[in-house]
Amino acid sequence: MLKLKKYQINDFLRINIAECWLFVLLLLNAPSLTASPKVDSVRYVIDGDTVILTSGEKIRLIGINAPEISHNGLESQVGGIEAKKYLEYLLVNQTVNVVYGAERNDHFGRSLAYLIRADGMNVNIEMLKEGYATLSLHPPNLQYAANLQFAQNEAELHQQGIWSMPAYHAKSVSHVYSANVNAWGRYTAKIVQISRVKQGVKLWLMKDVYIWVHQDAVANFPPIASYLGKVVEVRGWVRKRGPFWSINGLHRSQIMLEGVH
Repeated sequence: MLKLKKYQINDFLRINIAECWLFVLLLLNAPSLTASPKVDSVRYVIDGDTVILTSGEKIRLIGINAPEISHNGLESQVGGIEAKKYLEYLLVNQTVNVVYGAERNDHFGRSLAYLIRADGMNVNIEMLKEGYATLSLHPPNLQYAANLQFAQNEAELHQQGIWSMPAYHAKSVSHVYSANVNAWGRYTAKIVQISRVKQGVKLWLMKDVYIWVHQDAVANFPPIASYLGKVVEVRGWVRKRGPFWSINGLHRSQIMLEGVH
């Protein structure tokens, strides 16, 4: 067995104590694991929910969806040009704090973030408040979810922006048949059946129309069974899946009970 002399033990202890203090000092002076917001300015506004920063980074604003403007041969959606112009008005000559979401990028490679002006304005919330966009919550990016929801509620109440336009009024679910595929809409119906499959849950509105909630998203809703037999308004994008039409449900804000907002 190796035996250390007394002076060797003392040297060993001194070295290790010094190393411990050095480690502590490094921790105290290390940058926070939560990165500070990036400060930048906007070089170009693509549409009502996407911008390019001076640094060249493309930002998709979290929590909102603005009507599309013309691209790839498609015409602008109702309210799309107005939304782009208002976002330009909010951001021209403005320095912004870029607050990234828990999920940093979308499947297009765009950065997901909130833009906060130097005067404290949350631009994402402002777009909803003035009725230039609709609420679009995608967990886990829910940092300002309550504020975003309140802003949209106020815009709807006062018929601001798109909420005064017939294109954004709620329609019977039977209108999904004439809806543009991948188009956002508001549909009212009674949930007549709920079926569960391995991957998630289907809330049936008609024999060939359902709300799809993936298993990973179920926790973002009240107990699914509580919707059965209720008249609801569902908001989201219509998809054609074989002989069926579906609306993808990601968050409880998309399904509202009749008379409850």
